[in-house]
Amino acid sequence: MSNPDAAGSAILDPIWATAHLEARRTGVPSTMVDAATGHRLAGDWRRACEAAAVDVRLDLTDVRERHGPDVCRQILADLRCFAPDLLRWHLPRSLPGGGPQKNLVLTLAEYPGAAALVVRTPAVHWAAGERLVLELAEPSPAGRRADRWRIVHHRYLWDADRSGEYAAIAVGPDAVVQAQDAGDFAAAWWLAGIDLHPGEGSRMMRHLRVNLPPLLDLRETVALRPGGGLAIVLQPRRKGPYASGVDAYVTSAMAAARLPVLPCPAWCRPLDHDLIRLGLASPMQLHPLVRQAFRGDPVAAADSVQIGCRGRAHRVRRENGRWTALDHDDRQDEAERFLIGLGAEAVGCHQVIAELEHAQVAEKERFAIVPRYRAALDGVMTWPEPDGVSFEGPGTFRAALSGQEINSWLMRRSRRNTKPLKGRSLPQRRKGAPLKPSYQGW
Repeated sequence: MSNPDAAGSAILDPIWATAHLEARRTGVPSTMVDAATGHRLAGDWRRACEAAAVDVRLDLTDVRERHGPDVCRQILADLRCFAPDLLRWHLPRSLPGGGPQKNLVLTLAEYPGAAALVVRTPAVHWAAGERLVLELAEPSPAGRRADRWRIVHHRYLWDADRSGEYAAIAVGPDAVVQAQDAGDFAAAWWLAGIDLHPGEGSRMMRHLRVNLPPLLDLRETVALRPGGGLAIVLQPRRKGPYASGVDAYVTSAMAAARLPVLPCPAWCRPLDHDLIRLGLASPMQLHPLVRQAFRGDPVAAADSVQIGCRGRAHRVRRENGRWTALDHDDRQDEAERFLIGLGAEAVGCHQVIAELEHAQVAEKERFAIVPRYRAALDGVMTWPEPDGVSFEGPGTFRAALSGQEINSWLMRRSRRNTKPLKGRSLPQRRKGAPLKPSYQGW
């Protein structure tokens, strides 16, 4: 796969990508991931949801009485593999600010009897922050907005047992991706085997992150609704027994109002793929379940790693902030470090430790500039800062932040507005309120 400079890709703005990644890291901190994962592996899905700031409004006893034991068992099986921190990682977010897009209903699974397991985001950011609500919807949510976030067939976004499918998503051959990076959307769609018929609003196509290969498998006419009043109608060719391919028509959202809506994950390029491909993020910066899905990533857990070293399975563990090789005695460890100091190439455990320590230092350096970055998002104009100091506020400088101060700031930032919601339902979006484009959310 091609690896162009991040600033040269038309489909992923590096400033937006950095802001989105920072919003993910603060909205899904490592403490939340570790706590939710521990409870999930222990079989306590309720406490896993609690650790990930998800309010559960689901009574399995009531479900059994109304839908029977079979449906109840299906729901319980889905809840036991539900990773709320993974779903929170993949949530579409609004920038600046970084909170989940408001008033969304994400359908996770559907069951007999017109019931569906759904997750709702708050209707207003200031009222509930980043808390989510898990409940059983009866009947299953319907409508264009609900269809956009129907992820029943994209379980890798929330199912821990199927998170590995995320890395296997086809993202197109090099020629198609290169054309998209260059902003030549017409050539990209043609190379992918789709005849694109431009129309009103085609100028937005240059920056649209469309994953083209899956669109060739469509069997019915559907519409993509990326936002901003734009719609793309996809119509499979059915003329003649040997006809194949898809025709795409760029039109307005109003003209495609009656057509079925293709869910965003079915057509939007997976964000983590492009972040790694363009060098905007390393696997160490991703969610652990996402990180494990990518081939070649040596990290298998937050604090413990099992790797192959000199033909054997060795373990590397983080203790007191440092990574150590558990299966090397002191004499072997000292000898290998001596050889590395003489210029020999690090292999096995020491190679992995070097990569992990480098990633850990990069993370601390990146988070040290978060206060200044937040001020830039708020529109505050700043000037170059002297060496050895960091930005704290408009026109204010201070000594560089220590590691303890950075961790303290991140903990306060990740816990904002996480009090449980009160009441039986979330507030609804004000009637007639405009919807902002959200096609970059996945």
